[in-house]
Formats: sequence, structure tokens, C-alpha cells
Amino acid sequence: MKRWNRILSILMALTLICTTFGSDLASTRVYAVGSEEELALYENEIQTVEWESVSEESSGGSEETSPEESKDEESSPVETETEASQDESAPEEVESAAEGASTEDPVAEEAVDAADAETEETDASTEAISAEAEGELPEAAIDEEAETEKEDEKSEKEEKPEKEEKSEKEEKLVKVEYKVTSGGKFVSDANHSETINILDEEDSFKGTEVEALNEAFEFVNWTDEEGNEVGTALAFVPKDVTEDAVFTANFRATEKIENYPAIERNDVHAGGLVVSLRADDGAFPEGTTVEINGISDSQALTTAEDELGEGVTAAVGVDITFYYEGAEIQPAADSFVHVSLDVEKTIEGTEFAVLHDNDGSVEQIDASISTEETEEAKVVTDVEFSVNEFSIFIIAAKDTLNADSADELRVAVDETLSDNVSE
Repeated sequence: MKRWNRILSILMALTLICTTFGSDLASTRVYAVGSEEELALYENEIQTVEWESVSEESSGGSEETSPEESKDEESSPVETETEASQDESAPEEVESAAEGASTEDPVAEEAVDAADAETEETDASTEAISAEAEGELPEAAIDEEAETEKEDEKSEKEEKPEKEEKSEKEEKLVKVEYKVTSGGKFVSDANHSETINILDEEDSFKGTEVEALNEAFEFVNWTDEEGNEVGTALAFVPKDVTEDAVFTANFRATEKIENYPAIERNDVHAGGLVVSLRADDGAFPEGTTVEINGISDSQALTTAEDELGEGVTAAVGVDITFYYEGAEIQPAADSFVHVSLDVEKTIEGTEFAVLHDNDGSVEQIDASISTEETEEAKVVTDVEFSVNEFSIFIIAAKDTLNADSADELRVAVDETLSDNVSE
């Protein structure tokens, strides 16, 4: 690319030289002849043509060409080859002449220098455009872009803490709990509590709903923790709550409470236990009876081992069942019966549990278990719990220390037997 630009600069310098000195090189012709006679003939013809051309130029010129000129213009094969040879050597002669001219002529030298400078600027621009097209940016642009990215990152880091702080300030969680007094219960799938962000306009309390256990009770109202009435409908949705709060649904007995009297039994001995229980008004309809029967120790122990696993040392149980008009009956929904079991038999262990066996479905229930310390272990004295389903209840004891020792002994025996078999 630079070579051709230099050649173009040289050509421009030659044009300037030709214009300055009025060169007649363009009218020069070269002929090849076979003899002196032919050369003389051609010289006469050339002179005749030149004089005729001068005459025509003086008289205004003529566009027609004489036959002799047409004949002269037709070049022989030798002349054609000579002209071709001259054409091939022309670039070299031009370049040499330009170099000489640039050395001798100050004007030409300045033109060449200006052309070279312009060429270098063009090349630099072309290289920059090419680099940009290929994804390569100038160092200045890269530095500027890097600095811009750093400023953006700094701005993001400064904005992020502000956003987080703002988010923390805009969140305020408030929890509401709902309670029901005796004689009432929550309807199916009703909320017992809920928590919302009170600063979020789209978040709100859904509320809850309650109902009476049966006809022996009726709903009174909803009250807050200070006893102020906040609602008179069974369905309740808190309003204007800004702090954690507790709301209670209050119920009272009706005239029909006499149809749901309380049931109480005390000091009933059965299965090595002394049983006492109380069902409040409204739990069972009038005429309900209760039967309390002990179960065998073997049945209690088997059930306990199946549920608690190995290490059970002792177990006792009792079957408590309520009947109404000859059929089993459970307390009214959300109505609980308090049960107390004093242990007559000695049940020792390191851990104790109370199990509820409801027609083969066994689960461990929450209970208050009282124990006494002995020299070797602890002894359970009594347990208390409240439930709303009745059948068999079992008190079981585990000796976790001996159970761990037994497990270790069993593992050691198994390893010994395995080693003997290998030998």
C-alpha cells in the first residue's frame, strides 16, 4: 500500500516538473528502419507532417487526417515491439526521474514530503478503523472505558447498602395470635396465628373464624389482651394492628349446658395404676359413661418395645373408654379431658414415656412425668396429661445405660464369632 502511495506521489511530482519546464517528451517518437535510404525517407515525411501540423494550428486546426498521416500512424511490427519495451521500462524511468527531481528540485521535494505525510496519516486512520472493527480499541479508549467501569462499580456499591438499609427500614413484621375459651373451637383450616409485614401495602391479615362446640355454648365476642371488645362476629379480621397482639374468642354456656354435664372419676385402681379424670361441661352429652380397665403387663411391654425399641425395662397400661347410648364416644371437638395416673407398681429406668394406643395406632404424647431417685435408677411416681381421644394409655421405662452396654456386648460377640469363622 505504501509503495503505491509513494509511486502516486512521484507521479504528482513529475506532473509538476513537466508543467514547470514545458516538456515536449509526449511528442517524441522512436522508429526502427532497415537502411539509410528508408531513414531519410521517414525523416522527410516527419518534417512534412510537423510543418503541416504547424500550419493547421496556425489556421485554427483541422480534424481530418491525411492518408499519409494514417500511413505514418500505422506502426510496423518492429515499432510496436519498441513501444512495448518502452512501456515496460516506463515505471522504472519515472521512478528514477522522480528521485532525481526530488533531489534537484526543492518544490518537488516539498510535494513528495507532503504526499508522504498525507499517506502516513491515511495509513494510521486505516489501521485504527481496522483495529476498531476487529474489537481492538486504542489505549486511550481502553483506559477511558476501564475508568468508566470502575466508576459504575463504585456507584453500585454505594447504592447497594442504601437499598439494603432502605429495605430493612421498610419491613416491620407483626404477629397476631388467636385463642378460644372453653365451649368454642376454630373452624376447619382457620388460622391460629399469622404474621405479616405491615409496611407492605399488599400484605394484610386474613383473620380467622370460630364456632361453638355444641348447643351447650354460644359465642360472645372477640377481645384484645386488655379485655376490650374488638369484634362481635364469629369471623374476625384484625384492624389497625401495629404491634404483636393476641385476640380471644369468648364463649359461654347456654341453658342447654345441663344436657352436657361434666364427668369426673377419682382414684380408680386398674392395671397397677390409680386413675383420676375430669371432663368439663359440654365435652359429653348427658348420659355418657366411662369405663376404666387395666391391661396386662405383657401387652403393655410388647406395645412399648414395638414403639420405643430395645432397652424397655417395664411398662403398665390402662384402657379408658367413654360410652353414650351403648356406643363409644369421643369428647366434643377441641374439648379436652384431664387425666392423672399414679403408679402403684415400681417402674425403674433412666427414661420414661407415655404412649397412646388408639386401635393399633401408637404415638408418644406430651405428659408431665414425676420421678424419684434411687441408688440404682429413677422410679416414676405419677403422670398427668390432657387429651381429646381415648383408648389405651401406657407408661413405659427404658434403661439406656444397660441397653448401650448390651449393644456393645452384642457387637463384641458378633465380631468374635466372625473372627472364629474366618480362622
